[in-house]
Amino acid sequence: MRQNAAKAPSATPDSTDPVMSFSHTSSHRFGLSLVAIAAALAVCVNLNGRNNRWEQGANERLADYLYMDALHNLSLDSLSNGYEALRISYALDSTLSAKTYHLGFLQLSLASSNDDIDLFNSGYAKMRRYVDANPNDYYSVFNYASIADKIGDTNESVRVWAILDSLHPQNENVTFKYAEALHSTNDSANMAKSLQLYDRLEEAEGVNVGITAHKVRTYFLLGDTAAISTELKRLFDATPGDPQSHNYAASLYEALGKLDLALEQINIAASIDSIDGDILNHRANLMLSAGDTLGYSREVYYLVRNSDLPLESKIETVNTFAKEFMDDSTRQETTRTRFNALVEKYPENTDVLDSYLAYLLYTRDLTGAIDVLLQTIEADPDDPNRWTLAIQLYTTLNEDEKALDIALRGYERLPESSINIFLSSIYQKKGEYDKAIEMYQQMLDRNSDASNEVRANLLSAIGDIYHEKGDKKKTYEYYDRALEIYPGNTMTLNNYAYFLSLDGTDLDKAERMSATTLRSHPYEPTFLDTYAWVLYTRGEYEKAREYIDTALQYITPTQGHKEFYEHAAAIYTKLGETEKAEEFYQMALEAEQAHPDDESQPQF
Repeated sequence: MRQNAAKAPSATPDSTDPVMSFSHTSSHRFGLSLVAIAAALAVCVNLNGRNNRWEQGANERLADYLYMDALHNLSLDSLSNGYEALRISYALDSTLSAKTYHLGFLQLSLASSNDDIDLFNSGYAKMRRYVDANPNDYYSVFNYASIADKIGDTNESVRVWAILDSLHPQNENVTFKYAEALHSTNDSANMAKSLQLYDRLEEAEGVNVGITAHKVRTYFLLGDTAAISTELKRLFDATPGDPQSHNYAASLYEALGKLDLALEQINIAASIDSIDGDILNHRANLMLSAGDTLGYSREVYYLVRNSDLPLESKIETVNTFAKEFMDDSTRQETTRTRFNALVEKYPENTDVLDSYLAYLLYTRDLTGAIDVLLQTIEADPDDPNRWTLAIQLYTTLNEDEKALDIALRGYERLPESSINIFLSSIYQKKGEYDKAIEMYQQMLDRNSDASNEVRANLLSAIGDIYHEKGDKKKTYEYYDRALEIYPGNTMTLNNYAYFLSLDGTDLDKAERMSATTLRSHPYEPTFLDTYAWVLYTRGEYEKAREYIDTALQYITPTQGHKEFYEHAAAIYTKLGETEKAEEFYQMALEAEQAHPDDESQPQF
C-alpha cells in the first residue's frame, strides 16, 4: 500500500561566601605540575622522619600554599586539580582549619554527583568537626546548617542553628531558620519552642501574614484551635484594612473545611481590594468549591469584564473555568461566552486568542476554531504554524477552495516557510500536478543545505505526483534520486515497491525494498500490506496471507483502510476461501462509505 507523508509541521555554598563560590567543569592547565611537585615534597618530608620546629613550619607553609593554589584552581573551574591540591594540603595540615572545611564541602559536592555515600559521609564529618571547633565562622556554620536542612538531618540542623542563634540572637534570618528546624522535628516540645522564636520575630518585625502563617501551621499540628483563632484576631488587629490578611484567613478556613467562613473572609478581602486578581480568583474558586456554580460563573464573567484586573489574571480565570467544565456539553456555550467577552476586550492579543483556540479545538468546534485562528493570523501574520493550522482545518472540513486561498495568502506572506508544502498538496489534490511539482521544486532549490532525509522526502513527493500523472519513468527517476542520497528512506522504499507491484515489473527489486522497510518497522501495517501485495503479485499467496493478516491486526480504527480489505479479499480469493474473501470485500465497501477521503496532508 502507498504510504502518505507524515502530517505537518546538589548542596550549594552560601552565595555570600566568595571562597565557597566555585563550580567544577574544566581543568587548569598548570595546576597538575604544581600538585605533583607538592606531592613529591610531602613524601620527602614524611620520609625524613625528623620532627623539629623548622620541618613542622615547612609543612604548614606548604599546606597553606597548596590551599591557596586549590582555591585558585577552583575559581578557574578546575575541579580535579583543586581537589588534589586540597587533599594534599589537608594531609600536610589536618588541623581544624579552613582547609578541613573546604575539603569536606568539596567531597560533599563530588559525592552528590557520583552518588558516593562514603565520600559524602567523610566530607560531612570534616565540615562538622570544623564547625564545632570554629562556631564564630558565621558563613561556614550557616552553610553547614543549611546542608543539614537539605539532607534531612533534623537533629544536626537543630543543634547547629541553636549554636548560631545563641551567637547571633538579633539575626532574624538565623532565628527563622532555627524555628523552622525545630518545627520540622514534629516534636511537640520543639514546636512549642519554635513558637517562642516566631514571637521573637514578631517583636522585631511586627505581626504580619508571613509569621502568622507559620505560627498557625504549628498550632494546627499541636491541635490548639483556640490559639489559631487568637492568632487570626491578632493579625486582623495589627493589620486593619489589609486584604491579604483576610485572603490568608480564607485560605486557612478553606484548609479546615469551613467554606462558609472562608467565603466570609474572601468577601471582606475583595471589598477592600476589588482589583487584586489573586483575591478575585480565590473567591471564584471558593464559590466553585462550595458548589455555587452559578455564582462561580457570574464571578468569572465579572472578572473578565473588570477593566482594572491584569490581563494575565483574566486569562488564568477563563482557562480555569474552561478546564473545570471542559467535558460538560451543557456548559460549553457559557464557556464560549466568557472567552468571547475576553476576545471582545482584547481582539489582537494572541495569548487570549490562543487560549480560546485551544478550547475550541478540544471541543471539536472546528468552524469556530477557524474564525478565531483567522484573528490570530491577522494579529500575528509571521507565524507559519498559524497558517498551516488554518490550511489543515479547512481541508478537514472539505473546504478546499478556502484551504487554497489561505495557503496562497500564507505563501505570499512567508514564501520561504513550509506553507508551500501544503500548497503543493492542495494543488496535487486538485489535479494541478505541474503547480504541485513547482512548489516542491522550490523547496528543493531553497533548501540545498537541508538534511539528506528532508531532501529525499521532497524528491519522493515529486515522484508520487508523477505517478499520479501516469509518468512512470519520472516517478522511478525521482525515487532513485531520493534513495541515492538517503537509502534508508522507508516512505520512498515502500511506495517504490508498491508501485512496482502494481505495474507487475521488477518484483524481486520490489520485494527487497519492501522487506527493508519491515526490518526497521516490523509492525507498521502499511509496510506489511505492501509486502503482502508484492508477495501476491509474485504468486506467493500463502505467505501473502500471513502478512496481510498481520497488517490487519495493527491497523487503527481512525481510518477506513479500504485498500487493506481489498488486498485481503484478493489474496483469500486466490486461496479459494471465497466466503472469507466476500467478508473482506464487504468491509472494503463499508470503509469507503465511512471514510471517503483517507488521504493525509504531507509535511516535512
